[in-house]
Amino acid sequence: MRSQRFGTAASAALCLVLLVLFPLGVFLTASAQAAPDYDALVHQGNAQLQAGNNDLALATANSATKLNGDRWEAYALAGGALMNLKRYEEAADDFSKAIDRAPEAKQTGLRDLRRKCLLAETGVTPAPAPAIPNPSSTETSQAEIVLWKTIENSTSPDDFKTYLQTYPNGAFAPLAKHHLDLFEQQAKSAAEAEEKQRLAQAHLAVLHIYRPNKTVACAIDAELFIDEKPTAQIVVGTLQTLALSEGKHSFFAGEKLKSGEVQFFDLQGGKEYWLRVEMIGGLWAPHGSIAMVPQKQAQDEAPKDPGKC
Repeated sequence: MRSQRFGTAASAALCLVLLVLFPLGVFLTASAQAAPDYDALVHQGNAQLQAGNNDLALATANSATKLNGDRWEAYALAGGALMNLKRYEEAADDFSKAIDRAPEAKQTGLRDLRRKCLLAETGVTPAPAPAIPNPSSTETSQAEIVLWKTIENSTSPDDFKTYLQTYPNGAFAPLAKHHLDLFEQQAKSAAEAEEKQRLAQAHLAVLHIYRPNKTVACAIDAELFIDEKPTAQIVVGTLQTLALSEGKHSFFAGEKLKSGEVQFFDLQGGKEYWLRVEMIGGLWAPHGSIAMVPQKQAQDEAPKDPGKC
């Protein structure tokens, strides 16, 4: 008879359980130290609790506390499920554990839930919780305020979409729509920046420069000059990659830039090239030999032992 007497009061108190727990997803992301599985379990248990699957919600909450016993959400979830199951003493114990671990802003609501459990357990009829107005009501409900406070600084568009789905005519609907407009503008700006970067890269040619190990005069240093500027020291057995603007460029390899030994290559943006550099010994001075080679040849001659002839 006692459980029947307090059924209505417990159902009313469920509104407070959901106010404390909903939406868990926003609170869960605030703790960087918890394992991701904990957050997923509590989110799943909260959905089960709201759907009326109290036994499943309790089992899920217990699994979450085993993963992380230092956080409060799973204990609050277990307390809500036990309260719905009219196991008030156990519910009060779990709410106490949640209070010990919860931030100060959450403790008031949890204490009220624990008080209702203790009153129900001792046979004293608790005062009924105020009814939550329909979301479409012109009066802003406590549930709507709690939901908004949990998401107003969110960086996820989905949070504001969820709010608008729940409260399409809510007091904060204009603000939620404004947030979504900002997110859309940010996404558009990011897409435009990405496209500009893609177009910029499309006008760049990728140049792979290598000097094989088994070459004549491999002990001689080779400086690579591109457009008459020293660009890279080409060591035997090394591979270097550069990005050059599309168009015609001059190339020279040797100990110093010498006129008359410069080669020109016309590079196309968005394409890859393989430049083979080799030093050839001469009577007076060594000189460089440069050639654009097919990718397969470059891969076959790919350097393996830097600095070794």
